[in-house]
Amino acid sequence: IKTGVPVVSMVPHDESLKEAAKVIAREAYEKKAIFYDASRYPIVMERSDKDGSVFSTRIEDVDFPHLAISMCGEHQVENALCALAAIEILRKSGIIKLDREQLDDGFLKARQPGRFEVFSIDDGVSEAASSSKMTMVVLDGAHNQDGMESLVKTVDDCFYGKRVLSVLAMLQDKAVDSMLDL
Repeated sequence: IKTGVPVVSMVPHDESLKEAAKVIAREAYEKKAIFYDASRYPIVMERSDKDGSVFSTRIEDVDFPHLAISMCGEHQVENALCALAAIEILRKSGIIKLDREQLDDGFLKARQPGRFEVFSIDDGVSEAASSSKMTMVVLDGAHNQDGMESLVKTVDDCFYGKRVLSVLAMLQDKAVDSMLDL
């Protein structure tokens, strides 16, 4: 946080994160930086599946209906909302010029390799149904409790009712037992 430079933060409303949000806000105040709490902007989820997420929001006096991102999961929508808030601040300040088409295109092209990255593998033709059977493979780098909680929720949201096989690899210094419990 730099003196006089606006700060955009997205700390979800979670009791365990309350202190972190206070620290960020206090530091911004001490550095005379305008503080924007993106978690106060509404999120209306329209869709979240293996192909991505669609949501609507309102930042200050501007509506953003039907924003589509290529990534699945509530946490990715929160990340997108934080980025959108920063973009809107820059736009209103005259620092950047961006139309809705550019914004939509940028959000759809944004990727985080290794974060709920979905691949399809063709298992061949099923004789009984005469159709291809696809296996979905998800690569995710969850390496702590919060990351694992987000991964489990996103798998449940995107593949509810489907058979899931997990393969995990972790370093010894990680909280292996608590993450496996999830």
